[in-house]
Amino acid sequence: MLLRFIYLLVLCIGTIFLNAQKDTSYLKYDQLHWSDIENVDLNKAVTKVIAGTRTEQNLEDLPFTVFVISGQEIREHGYHTLVDALKHLPGIRVSQPGSGLDGESFMMRGLYGNTYAKILINDVPVRPSVVGAMPIGSQLPIRQAERIEVIYGPAATLYGADAASGIINIILKDSEYPTFAQADIEVGDDNLTRLTAMFGGKFALGKKTIKIKMYGGYTSFNDREVKYDLNNLYNPQQYENVLGLNAQDIIQYEDRPNYIGTTGSTFLSALPHLSNYAGFTASLGAIELTAQRMFRADHSSIGLNPFAVSYADPQSLMGEEIISNSIVIRKEYMKWDFSLRFNSLYYSITPLSSYKYVLPQFGTVVNAFALGFLGDTGTSPMMNIPQLVDSLYLSGSRYVASTFNDFSIEFQANIRINENISLSTGLQTQGGTGGGIERFRPFPKNTLTGVILPDILVNPSASFSSITSFMEGYIKFGSFSAIGGIQFFLRSDDLESDEIVFNPRFGLLYKITPALSLRASYSQAFRYPSAFFNNSSYTLTVQDDSFNIQIGSQNLEAEQTINLETGIRFTPSKDISLDASIYYMKTTNFINFDVNNKGTDPLIFWGYNNDPGSFNKLTGGQISLSVRNLIPAIKLGTEVNLNYSQGKERILQVDFENSAERQLQDLPVIRAHPAFIGHIRMSIEPVKNLSFFLDHSFMTNSWTRNMLRITNAIANNSLEQLENKGYYTLDIRSLFKISRQL
Repeated sequence: MLLRFIYLLVLCIGTIFLNAQKDTSYLKYDQLHWSDIENVDLNKAVTKVIAGTRTEQNLEDLPFTVFVISGQEIREHGYHTLVDALKHLPGIRVSQPGSGLDGESFMMRGLYGNTYAKILINDVPVRPSVVGAMPIGSQLPIRQAERIEVIYGPAATLYGADAASGIINIILKDSEYPTFAQADIEVGDDNLTRLTAMFGGKFALGKKTIKIKMYGGYTSFNDREVKYDLNNLYNPQQYENVLGLNAQDIIQYEDRPNYIGTTGSTFLSALPHLSNYAGFTASLGAIELTAQRMFRADHSSIGLNPFAVSYADPQSLMGEEIISNSIVIRKEYMKWDFSLRFNSLYYSITPLSSYKYVLPQFGTVVNAFALGFLGDTGTSPMMNIPQLVDSLYLSGSRYVASTFNDFSIEFQANIRINENISLSTGLQTQGGTGGGIERFRPFPKNTLTGVILPDILVNPSASFSSITSFMEGYIKFGSFSAIGGIQFFLRSDDLESDEIVFNPRFGLLYKITPALSLRASYSQAFRYPSAFFNNSSYTLTVQDDSFNIQIGSQNLEAEQTINLETGIRFTPSKDISLDASIYYMKTTNFINFDVNNKGTDPLIFWGYNNDPGSFNKLTGGQISLSVRNLIPAIKLGTEVNLNYSQGKERILQVDFENSAERQLQDLPVIRAHPAFIGHIRMSIEPVKNLSFFLDHSFMTNSWTRNMLRITNAIANNSLEQLENKGYYTLDIRSLFKISRQL
């Protein structure tokens, strides 16, 4: 016993001398061939997942990179958000709190995960099509998850065109007990309050049995501890030169009505957070009904600079409500099983969501254009335009609004010819109707006033319709396992009309021995641009001395992502597991933020755009090693995740000069993606039921995502200004199990 405590003491003291900074905790994960159930024979246990093929398959037989986060690990390590659960996985970089609009965020395979990864709950998508990215807070039922399946790379064949960087499937807990229940409570600084609960069971209904489960959660706190480096991050003077317009004296942030503070120092209010969710599932015979409501609200200024928005008002919040409903009818006949699924997804920005603008890009560009500093400089300045723009769009609180409905009907048929051969095919029709995100409103939507927004800011239509068919087969012959599939996709909306897309996916796995396997795969996905990008783009024109602002992008087109990957899995014993892979991923027609000055009209555009020559590509390798019971007496274990990658981007260049052609800019990196990402966990149980965890996380430098800053730095040959410094963090946690239930 004494030796155990001495060993623990050495570990703890050894980490004290490492320079560390505060960060949130991170995640323990299970490899493909592990069971997520404690105290079972791991040599006999077989873990199955759904997300790989949309039918249950053994993890060890899938030729893709897949990780499973068990429900036990989620609850033991206190994860409440999806980003909490993802942050320890190989190659994933997270940002908490992220931004007011998107919530917590993550990068996955060099792409912005909130946008390019498809997130599902029990195989049902929960990201509204009208948003640019899935907002993430504590509104997803992570605490009630039995497991979270994470698949790297495109999976459009089965899940649609927006599954570009990966699939994240949250599988909720089920139970065969007559009744079951679980609950959590957590309190902390800044009036932190967290409550989660789940209960359900089986009940007789005549000769049939009905299964019911209900779950919910609530999280709130008064402030986020993210206010540091005030002289740099929260100093408006650090941002006022980004557009290079200061010499014209049009930027005077100190005189703006919504600016509160002094020169170089803005006032920072509290940054509160609120999330809650509630869900219900009932199944009777072949029918299953699911309904869930998710709500999140964060301070709207998070992630934005203090030159553009004010941090002074704690009531400036961005909140949204998502309501998901699903009815599934399943039927089995001999070797066939069929399912018919009806899904609906309602999205609404809460009525009081608002910003306090100081001088955002919208205001800066309009002011500069109206005064003749951008566009055709020969145009006579329109001195009254800045005051008009301030009055119409920027003064006071400016509200955000959107209401949208997605719906889909899907039929899927699966046939398991034998234990080694299966085939899946399906047909889905999907559509959406409602309004895109509206900004700069002087009052909340549906407020009864006599004021209306000028017609020049009418959003383009966000409605769409699509039809999808797919077929995928799985075959196992001897030591080989293979998956091959195709998807046909036809979509029509305000940007695309009746364009047929073909998305294939192929994978091959070879088991050299029962403990050693090799795999290789190829997959691709077309991602159609969300209405968010169309509604977040603006064009300024002057015709017959009339000043006009028009919303809409310029010929925004679909992106195409391809992924090539090969890997190895090695499990010499139940306590040792190794997974390694190398990959190449490229997205063409890559969408990015763009500002272009076309002085001939005169015209200036800023918003989202792409070009056939634009791309994002990443080549890298990752290794995951897990070793348990290095010293069995104290259950010493370690887990190592290392990822190294090199990427490049070719994107549209922010251009304030009069040029007839759009210009492309080559970047030697992928923005916001570190070349090296590492995570190491050490665990020890010196006495029964008392465990300690030492979690190390380290990353190298990465570039900012802000295209205006990048353009300015390249022009001034000062690329060092673009780097966000790498970091190292250490989290130390302890866990004491009072009983099996507590």
